[in-house]
Amino acid sequence: MAVIVITLVVLTLRERAHPQIDAANPGSKTPSSSQAAPQPASEHAESPDGTAVAQQAVASRDFEKELRDSGDRWEFAASVIDEAKRGNGAAQFYLSLALSDCKAFDDMYFREGNRRRTYDEAMQAAVKRGGINWEYVSGVYTRCKRLLESGEAPFGTADEWMKAATDSGYPVAQAYAAQGLAVKARYERDPDKARQQREEARRLALEALRTKDPAAIMAVGDAASWLDPRDGADNPHQWVWLLAACERGLDCSRQSMGYQFRCSADPKCQPSENGMVDVVRRETGSRFLDLERRAQELNAKIDQDQFDDLF
Repeated sequence: MAVIVITLVVLTLRERAHPQIDAANPGSKTPSSSQAAPQPASEHAESPDGTAVAQQAVASRDFEKELRDSGDRWEFAASVIDEAKRGNGAAQFYLSLALSDCKAFDDMYFREGNRRRTYDEAMQAAVKRGGINWEYVSGVYTRCKRLLESGEAPFGTADEWMKAATDSGYPVAQAYAAQGLAVKARYERDPDKARQQREEARRLALEALRTKDPAAIMAVGDAASWLDPRDGADNPHQWVWLLAACERGLDCSRQSMGYQFRCSADPKCQPSENGMVDVVRRETGSRFLDLERRAQELNAKIDQDQFDDLF
């Protein structure tokens, strides 16, 4: 069962370790231990005149919309990098998504060994590879070309900023980290390590849930699905949590990043569909009403802060 996430980043973030970046110089490769990595968000930032400014004022930017509307990932990264360095978890998270989006498609379509493919070669590779349609890959090429041709990690790396966002307590990043740990636990052969990974995944998922952020709720559904050993229709978590998030105000429309990416690889998408809820209805058929009921029950528990039995 595959339910789309906001972007390809969840599926493609690298497991390998990266050097920490210098908050004052995100392109730095080998900072010393005395240099600062991205810092967690604090309650106040400082304005140019030295007075405290509440973080809510910084967080009022809609970074998700800015990323969705951006036609140039370089420009987006440049517009959010200062906020990310100051510890804004939302800026860190969406910067990570932008960088990961480009890196993943670069690896899959635009690079052949140490050589970069031409645009025509990349589109031919997309057609040959199948799955995501070449028109979507073409759009990624346009959005990412400047960033990918600018040199290595001019704004840091996706993994580094995702970790910074998680450490900042940004709920969607915490939910993504919970999913990653749940996946590791599923395939971990050491029972003690698997148990520790599951416990940490639950802890992060619960922290994210307590914020009642719709995007975090959707991402927690992926973690819940991996934590549940059942398969197929017996494991409905992703669909249920997605529906719950849509009910709580997550952008699930045709214009959303999730729906656009879903339909880049799903030929069953139809012009008459209004977004992700219609995808769930189409994919689950007669089960949809039961899943919708479960989503309503899930939201009722979240509203009442009844988190303990959700996993």
